[in-house]
Amino acid sequence: MTRSARILRLGAALIASVLLGGCGIDQGGVQAPSGPSSTATQGTVLVSGPITGFGSIFVNDLRLETDGAQIVIDGQFATDSDLDIGRVIRAVAVEDRGRLVALSIEHEENVVGPVELLDANAGTLSVLGQPIVIDAGTQLGATLTGIADIQIDDAIVVSGLPLPTGEIQATFVARAGATQEFQVTGSIASLDAASLTFEIGGLTIDYSQALLLQLATGMPQLDTVVEVRGTDLVASALVATEVRARPFLPGLFTATATSLTDFETLLTSSATSASVVDVNFVGYVTASNLPSSISLVDLDVRIDSGTVIDGGLLSDLIVDRKVQVEGSITSFGQIRADRVRVF
Repeated sequence: MTRSARILRLGAALIASVLLGGCGIDQGGVQAPSGPSSTATQGTVLVSGPITGFGSIFVNDLRLETDGAQIVIDGQFATDSDLDIGRVIRAVAVEDRGRLVALSIEHEENVVGPVELLDANAGTLSVLGQPIVIDAGTQLGATLTGIADIQIDDAIVVSGLPLPTGEIQATFVARAGATQEFQVTGSIASLDAASLTFEIGGLTIDYSQALLLQLATGMPQLDTVVEVRGTDLVASALVATEVRARPFLPGLFTATATSLTDFETLLTSSATSASVVDVNFVGYVTASNLPSSISLVDLDVRIDSGTVIDGGLLSDLIVDRKVQVEGSITSFGQIRADRVRVF
């Protein structure tokens, strides 16, 4: 029996249950995934980074075949035509006779909303209290040619990589759709349960009228990663219509990101029996413990004599340096690096 046939036997109902109950994906368009047509898969690869090309999709120098992949954008099922170069994705793929076949691809916007502060010369702006950096590497939507096209109060969509400074290095910026809700995804930094408010970055969220979804205790808690949606700003606070727990911060590969979600586990267990999970992700060094390791937030990346340092020297792996890490997960939150690329 082929892998696709075995997945189909699982049933769309089971997949829908996992999606809707445990992964924060909204209902609609649920279908059983298809993928490699052979059981001769060799392992699972977690990939996190901005899209650099299409023809399937290219991320971090890898070509991910997307036929049959479950693609989810902001909790809604989508297709690869809804993706853009520059958007940061998380993908789970299996190695299949020399190919990387994506089982799932997920994209979460960092923020969608109006521009509040703007310094075109410095390439910085703020959207819903989230500081954004735009540079020559930022991919722009069809109606933008540069930061000079952006004005205060323009509603934009931002995808990018969180910096150690708390800013978001934008890899993709576009104008928001006319009916697109305001949205921000981040970690709850402060909480006032009495007034039913919390903060993400520099933004106050009023959740008194919000639908609360997948929150562990049923209510917002400090340090929980949430996606907040709303349509109104009142006294500089976003009045939320929905607050939903998310497993990961967009674009940030941390210790938690080394674990598969329930949905990802379902897909990979149907595709391969290999227990070793490889990773390929980009991020920024937050602590340097050379020569043996570097840290990306709470993720421990171990370096040894077999690790190839590409594009620089071991001594270049300093705090705030952007890196691409290829390796394998040895335990929760720990990576053994095969290759570290220095940008």
